[in-house]
Amino acid sequence: MKNTILIITLIAVYTLTFGQSKSEMFFPHALNKIEVDNACFFGMTNFLNYSTYEKISLDSLNQLPARIQSKARMIINSTMTGFLSRVNFIGANVFDLDSWQKEDTVSEIEFNPAVPKYELHFQLCDTLLGIRSYCVNLDFDQYGQVINYSWPTDSYSLSEKFIKPEKIKKKALEYAKRRKYRTKYFFSELTYDKTLNSLCWYVSFWQKTTYQRNGHTEKFKTIIIDVTSFKHIRECVTEFKTISGY
Repeated sequence: MKNTILIITLIAVYTLTFGQSKSEMFFPHALNKIEVDNACFFGMTNFLNYSTYEKISLDSLNQLPARIQSKARMIINSTMTGFLSRVNFIGANVFDLDSWQKEDTVSEIEFNPAVPKYELHFQLCDTLLGIRSYCVNLDFDQYGQVINYSWPTDSYSLSEKFIKPEKIKKKALEYAKRRKYRTKYFFSELTYDKTLNSLCWYVSFWQKTTYQRNGHTEKFKTIIIDVTSFKHIRECVTEFKTISGY
């Protein structure tokens, strides 16, 4: 199986690592648990360089145009049917696309082929599934067409289909031991895979710490498990690079 390397850089003033004693270690959230707790807050955005463009932030779905309200409710109701009592609207950004068109740059054209007019944010909480807080983003263009939605549109609408955290943990540990990973420390993250239109747990097992002059790198072996099935388990290598002295 071909591995993929995911590298994440952390700019920090500390050099705490998994290689140090337990009391000094840098712990990601919920160490050795299948749990996600991503803060969702009013005004958050996925839009590159959004701060340079004018936007209006709204805290009520009713403040949006009627068509956007209607389409947003229809999408959430049909794709998150079993979670409706546990998903809440957090806020929305409405961008001034005229100012964006005047100020766009090469990087924005390259990395943002579709710029949203309306960017909506919802928060899902379901502790029985290990979801303390998970952010669901739904973006529309100026015509009311969906250009981004961070929740699968098929087969993930019912909570009953989701595998319980303890079973995910057991399967991940079994797989990791079979692949001869180090299994003392791991952390998890819930991630939407847009390419496969699936929702997966990324369970990352710490393997080693490598030190550099200006920081260090934490290497993990990551197992990717669909939240509803054990049929297609994938793996990749994840690296967290910490730069010290800032």
